[in-house]
Amino acid sequence: MLLTRLIRARLRDDRGAAARALGAWGLSGLARRNPRELGGGERQCVAVAAAMAAGPALLLLDEPTRGQDPRMKNTLAGMLAAASSGGAAVVAVTQDLEFAAECAGRIVLLFDGRIAADGPTREIFDGGPFYSPQVSRLFNGFAGGVVTLGDALEALRGSRRGTGHGHPAIARAAPRPGAGGSNGRVEGCVS
Repeated sequence: MLLTRLIRARLRDDRGAAARALGAWGLSGLARRNPRELGGGERQCVAVAAAMAAGPALLLLDEPTRGQDPRMKNTLAGMLAAASSGGAAVVAVTQDLEFAAECAGRIVLLFDGRIAADGPTREIFDGGPFYSPQVSRLFNGFAGGVVTLGDALEALRGSRRGTGHGHPAIARAAPRPGAGGSNGRVEGCVS
């Protein structure tokens, strides 16, 4: 009898933790749906929320962004940041370089089962011609240190305001607000 009560209490606690985890990430609407009815990105986020409900010290993820739209990727990024700031170690195997650039503090590149590069995200991705995010390749030769979309926007904003913040190569290539009909937009950054 006591064992049955303990098991029931534990199940209630687990359900409560799972409901809180789903609610924290705006996924509570998925709680009563059959997992087979969920999209791939929804399934991924529900699985991570369920794992986080257990309070793990380590999260191991294999291709966590597979099948996710941008909204679900943002949700997942928030979940992983929360897990990390809560003390969990998060290790993700991914080919999504943009997601890795936004979320990871450290990158380990593997080729043929060997470590080809290991270090801080910016150090590994900045200026790489092949294995770097698209925005980094786009700004390569114009601006160093652009690894994420946020970096690119900041570089463009700084050059547009003429504040000296941002990257000089972009500032030279971009017209100043009010100059020659640009209507204050940055146009022709890459010529």
